[in-house]
Amino acid sequence: MTVLLTPRPTPVEKRHFKFTVVKEFLDLERLLGDGRCAIKTSGDYLKPDLQPFSGKDGHKRALKALINNNGGKESCRLVYITRHAESNHNVKSMKLGKKESFAAADHFDKEKDPSLSSSGVDQAKQLGARIANSQASEFGLPNQVHCSPLWRCVQTAGYVGANYHAPQPLSALNVKLSDKWREWKGPGQLHVSDGRSTKTILNGRIRMLNGTVGAVQMKVDFEENFTDIDEAFHDPETFINVDIRLEHALAELFEGDANCRHIVTHGRTSQSLLRVLGFQRKRREANLEDYRIWDFENAGTIVLLIRRQLRNDQCEQVKRDNKLQQEELQYINREYEQDINDGFESIQQCAAKISDKRDTWMTKLDMLQEEMQENKSVAWRHELLQKALNGTFWHGEFIVSYGHGFN
Repeated sequence: MTVLLTPRPTPVEKRHFKFTVVKEFLDLERLLGDGRCAIKTSGDYLKPDLQPFSGKDGHKRALKALINNNGGKESCRLVYITRHAESNHNVKSMKLGKKESFAAADHFDKEKDPSLSSSGVDQAKQLGARIANSQASEFGLPNQVHCSPLWRCVQTAGYVGANYHAPQPLSALNVKLSDKWREWKGPGQLHVSDGRSTKTILNGRIRMLNGTVGAVQMKVDFEENFTDIDEAFHDPETFINVDIRLEHALAELFEGDANCRHIVTHGRTSQSLLRVLGFQRKRREANLEDYRIWDFENAGTIVLLIRRQLRNDQCEQVKRDNKLQQEELQYINREYEQDINDGFESIQQCAAKISDKRDTWMTKLDMLQEEMQENKSVAWRHELLQKALNGTFWHGEFIVSYGHGFN
C-alpha cells in the first residue's frame, strides 16, 4: 500500500465581489445544451447575441447602452478568455497517454516551464487573426492582457495580441503577469509543467519573444510582490480556493480605464473562472456538483460582458464555502486516487504487451531515479512505476490521506 500524505488546503476567506455574465451580450447557457461543452478556437463563442444599433458605430453604441443598463462602465468589462495554445507538455502527454502521463511522467520532465509547440505557435497566430475578423471585434478589441506567468501563456498572449491588432497596430500591447491566473493545484497534484520560470528568465524570454511576434510589441508588467524565484502554490487548493483567487484577479480588471480586457490562462483555471461567473456545475453522487462542465481546447476562446457587484452576504458565503470545501476535498482526493491507480495500471498493461512502450517507461524510471536525488517527494512515484514495470502493481494500491508535509 502506498499512502500519499497531503496537507490541509488553504482556508477560505471572505469574497467581497460577485461577478456575473450579462446574458444579453452572450448567453453561455444557450450554448451549453444538454451535455459538456468544449470551447474551441472558432464557432459561436466569438459571435455575441447582442444586436448592433443601425447607423455608424452601431456595435459600440449598442454595447454602451447595455453597459449603462448594468451599472455603467465602472461595473462592466468586455472580456476575452483564452486557454493557452498547444504546448510541448500537451504533445508529450498525448504521446505517452494522458492518464499514464498524469500518474508518472509529468512530475519529472526536463522542461520545467514548457514552451508552445510549433503547432501551438501557429494556433496562437491564427487565433489572433480570427479574433480580428470576428463579430466580437466589432464591439471592441483588448488593449490590456491579464496573463498567467507560465511561459506557454505569455507566448500565447504575445502571438494572439500581435495578430488581432495587426490591422491597426498599437504602440504596445500591455500585458500584466500574475500568479493569480495560474493553473489549479490540488493536493499532491502540482505538475512540473505548472512551475514557472524565475522573473529574470521570464524577462529574457520576453525580450526574445518581442523580436518574433510582429509589429505589436508586448509591454510586460509584473504584479506587485512578484518574486524572482517561484514561491507560489506551496499550499494545496480545492476548487473554492481557486474561485477566491480568481475573484481577486477579476477585481483587477476593473482597475484603470481599459474597458476591454483579455485573460490568457489554463484549462482548469478557465473552468473555475466560468464557475465564478455563475455557470454552476451539475450535481453528482453524494450531492456534489460536477466541476468540469466546460472544457477549453488549446487556444479555445470566448468573449463575455462581465458585471461586478458588491456581495451583501459575505459571512454567509464563508460558511457555505467552508462546507463545500470539505465536500470538494473528499471528491478531489477520491478522483486523484482513481486517476493515479488507473494510470499505473495502464502503464503496467502497455509495458507487458508493447516492447517500445516498456523501453520508454524504463527510460522514464531512470529519469525519476535521478530526480529523487534532489526531490525525495517523488519517491512514491518511482516505487509505483517500478512495480508497474515489474508487473506487481495492483489497482487500489495508491491511497490519499491527510498529513502535514508536502508530497
